[in-house]
Amino acid sequence: MPSQKQEFSFPGQTTDQLLVFAYGTFLALGWKPKYAGANAIIGYTPRSWNKYGDEIVVEANGEMMSVTSSQVHN
Repeated sequence: MPSQKQEFSFPGQTTDQLLVFAYGTFLALGWKPKYAGANAIIGYTPRSWNKYGDEIVVEANGEMMSVTSSQVHN
């Protein structure tokens, strides 16, 4: 399953703040959150007639956030 990962630094932010920002971003982009835990949020982009949705994983740890996008159905 092809995937892309990128890491970001947000000095002065906490893990909880980063996950709240990520959740709000999911909603603003029309992505469906499916799981939210202490350090991660997992959701899916919308599916269309010619494309499966992608799985988006946001992991936060302190001031660092990583975002991974993976194709679910190749």
